[in-house]
Amino acid sequence: MTSLYPPESIGKMNDALKLAIQEIVFNVPRGCIFDSHFVIDALIKAHSGDYESFNDPNRTTAQTHGLLAQQISICNVPVIRIEIDGVDCQSYSETIRGEPGKCACWRRL
Repeated sequence: MTSLYPPESIGKMNDALKLAIQEIVFNVPRGCIFDSHFVIDALIKAHSGDYESFNDPNRTTAQTHGLLAQQISICNVPVIRIEIDGVDCQSYSETIRGEPGKCACWRRL
Protein backbone atom coordinates (compact mmCIF):
# COMPACT_ATOMS: atom_id res chain seq x y z
CA MET A 1 0.00 0.00 0.00
CA THR A 2 1.44 3.36 -1.01
CA SER A 3 1.20 6.06 1.64
CA LEU A 4 -0.61 9.26 0.76
CA TYR A 5 0.72 10.95 3.87
CA PRO A 6 4.26 11.71 4.99
CA PRO A 7 5.67 9.36 7.65
CA GLU A 8 5.98 12.24 10.11
CA SER A 9 2.15 12.46 10.17
CA ILE A 10 1.95 8.99 11.69
CA GLY A 11 4.90 9.83 13.91
CA LYS A 12 2.77 12.47 15.62
CA MET A 13 0.38 9.75 16.72
CA ASN A 14 0.86 9.22 20.46
CA ASP A 15 1.80 5.83 21.86
CA ALA A 16 -1.57 5.41 23.57
CA LEU A 17 -3.37 5.76 20.24
CA LYS A 18 -1.00 3.33 18.52
CA LEU A 19 -1.51 0.85 21.35
CA ALA A 20 -5.30 1.28 21.17
CA ILE A 21 -5.27 0.48 17.43
CA GLN A 22 -3.03 -2.51 18.09
CA GLU A 23 -5.41 -3.77 20.79
CA ILE A 24 -8.47 -3.42 18.53
CA VAL A 25 -6.79 -5.28 15.68
CA PHE A 26 -5.39 -7.94 18.02
CA ASN A 27 -8.90 -8.67 19.31
CA VAL A 28 -10.23 -9.40 15.81
CA PRO A 29 -10.41 -13.21 15.61
CA ARG A 30 -7.72 -14.76 13.41
CA GLY A 31 -8.89 -15.41 9.88
CA CYS A 32 -11.63 -12.76 10.02
CA ILE A 33 -11.95 -9.93 7.55
CA PHE A 34 -12.53 -6.44 8.93
CA ASP A 35 -12.36 -2.92 7.58
CA SER A 36 -10.86 0.38 8.61
CA HIS A 37 -14.28 1.76 9.59
CA PHE A 38 -14.57 -1.02 12.19
CA VAL A 39 -11.25 -0.05 13.76
CA ILE A 40 -12.01 3.68 13.74
CA ASP A 41 -15.48 3.13 15.22
CA ALA A 42 -14.04 0.91 17.99
CA LEU A 43 -11.33 3.50 18.59
CA ILE A 44 -13.87 6.30 19.01
CA LYS A 45 -16.04 4.21 21.35
CA ALA A 46 -13.28 2.91 23.62
CA HIS A 47 -10.52 5.52 23.26
CA SER A 48 -12.27 8.75 22.36
CA GLY A 49 -9.76 10.94 24.21
CA ASP A 50 -6.84 9.54 22.23
CA TYR A 51 -8.85 9.84 19.02
CA GLU A 52 -9.75 13.47 19.75
CA SER A 53 -6.16 14.36 20.63
CA PHE A 54 -5.04 13.12 17.20
CA ASN A 55 -7.56 15.29 15.34
CA ASP A 56 -5.95 18.24 13.63
CA PRO A 57 -7.88 21.26 12.31
CA ASN A 58 -5.56 21.30 9.28
CA ARG A 59 -6.73 17.83 8.18
CA THR A 60 -10.09 16.64 6.97
CA THR A 61 -11.80 13.74 8.72
CA ALA A 62 -10.98 11.57 5.71
CA GLN A 63 -7.28 12.46 5.97
CA THR A 64 -7.22 11.75 9.71
CA HIS A 65 -8.96 8.43 9.18
CA GLY A 66 -6.54 7.58 6.38
CA LEU A 67 -3.65 8.06 8.79
CA LEU A 68 -5.36 5.94 11.42
CA ALA A 69 -6.01 3.22 8.83
CA GLN A 70 -2.33 3.20 7.85
CA GLN A 71 -1.48 2.32 11.44
CA ILE A 72 -3.37 -0.97 11.00
CA SER A 73 -0.66 -2.29 8.68
CA ILE A 74 2.18 -1.43 11.07
CA CYS A 75 0.62 -2.16 14.48
CA ASN A 76 2.64 -5.36 15.13
CA VAL A 77 -0.39 -7.60 14.68
CA PRO A 78 -0.24 -9.82 11.59
CA VAL A 79 -2.74 -8.59 8.99
CA ILE A 80 -2.85 -8.38 5.23
CA ARG A 81 -4.67 -5.90 3.06
CA ILE A 82 -7.22 -7.79 0.98
CA GLU A 83 -6.56 -7.68 -2.73
CA ILE A 84 -7.77 -9.53 -5.79
CA ASP A 85 -5.61 -9.81 -8.89
CA GLY A 86 -3.19 -7.28 -7.42
CA VAL A 87 -5.87 -4.65 -6.79
CA ASP A 88 -6.66 -3.50 -3.24
CA CYS A 89 -10.22 -4.38 -2.29
CA GLN A 90 -12.47 -1.99 -0.46
CA SER A 91 -15.45 -2.56 1.74
CA TYR A 92 -18.55 -0.42 1.63
CA SER A 93 -19.58 0.18 5.23
CA GLU A 94 -20.94 2.78 7.60
CA THR A 95 -18.73 5.78 8.41
CA ILE A 96 -18.69 7.56 11.77
CA ARG A 97 -21.33 9.88 10.32
CA GLY A 98 -23.66 6.95 9.65
CA GLU A 99 -23.28 7.20 5.89
CA PRO A 100 -22.00 4.47 3.59
CA GLY A 101 -18.43 4.86 2.40
CA LYS A 102 -15.52 2.91 0.96
CA CYS A 103 -12.49 1.90 2.98
CA ALA A 104 -9.66 -0.62 3.13
CA CYS A 105 -10.38 -4.16 4.24
CA TRP A 106 -7.98 -6.43 6.04
CA ARG A 107 -7.63 -10.05 7.09
CA ARG A 108 -6.34 -10.86 10.55
CA LEU A 109 -3.73 -13.60 10.33
